[in-house]
Amino acid sequence: MKKQLLLSFVVALSANLSAQNVGIGTTTPVSKFSVGNNSQFQVDSVGNIKSINNVPYSFPNMQASSGQILSNNGSGILSWVNQLGGWSLTGNAGNPPGYFIGTTDTMPLYFRVNNVQSGKLDQVKANVFMGSYAGGNIATGDGNSGIGFNSLTSLTSGTSNSAIGTNSLRNNTTGSSNVAIGANAIYTNTVGSSITAIGSSALYANTSGSSNTAVGANSLISNTQGNSNTALGNNSMYNNTLGGSNTSVGVSSMYSNTIGASNTAMGNGALYKNVNGSTNTAIGSSALYYATSNANTAVGANALFTLTYGENNTALGNNADISFDSLNNTTTLGYAAISTGNN
Repeated sequence: MKKQLLLSFVVALSANLSAQNVGIGTTTPVSKFSVGNNSQFQVDSVGNIKSINNVPYSFPNMQASSGQILSNNGSGILSWVNQLGGWSLTGNAGNPPGYFIGTTDTMPLYFRVNNVQSGKLDQVKANVFMGSYAGGNIATGDGNSGIGFNSLTSLTSGTSNSAIGTNSLRNNTTGSSNVAIGANAIYTNTVGSSITAIGSSALYANTSGSSNTAVGANSLISNTQGNSNTALGNNSMYNNTLGGSNTSVGVSSMYSNTIGASNTAMGNGALYKNVNGSTNTAIGSSALYYATSNANTAVGANALFTLTYGENNTALGNNADISFDSLNNTTTLGYAAISTGNN
């Protein structure tokens, strides 16, 4: 009874016993265990795998050396090969000349942190970006460099821009030939071109003003559309919005100017209170400090300090001044000299 059950079981599996050899899918097993030619998994008479899923393979007939892996030549012939040199996650030592991390073609090289673009080197467009989101929206612009979190992150087609610092030139889209060095420098600019800002938040609010130069923290911070201004010194031309062709050198020089144009102020606090006056020249600390009028010239510390509304006044000398804040056409020469009436 047991022999009959065993025979029935073997027949059900389509297996045959011949001289203690076992065959599946074949009536003539040539080894202890043989698989027929129509099987998805085939083994030859000495136990070597011939095919898997009807794909033929030829395995090597020797053991691999330590660290070797199987390589397929594309035709199913396998061989043992040494692993190609990789870059260790824990660092490498003794790197010979010629080793590098990078590409061997002209496609850009990207870096990511937390799956966020944090670096891009583009040889074809000559763009270099380093920092999370830096240059993340670049389309056609070329010759740009952005280093720092969100630097040049909105740039699309602008060219020849350089931004160093967190949020530097953050909103610039098509503006070109701009230089921003410092956190938030030229932050708001979109289309303004030929702008140079060095210092934290310098030219922060500039949107379309062009040919401006600001050096110093918060210099020209409020400028939006004013053109051809030069501000050197922390907080210089702090409130300027639309004024153009002004030159301001010194901490807080021309601090209050908003729309005044063609003014020159050199010295800490020079032309400090001017709002809309134009064509003034103030050279010296606090020269023309309160002036809000036009066409005045003051040379010397505190020169024409009292003047507010008068025009066409000239003072030369430290503390050279006028007796009343709205005198016109006066000329005052000498240390602490005072003019008392209109000329």
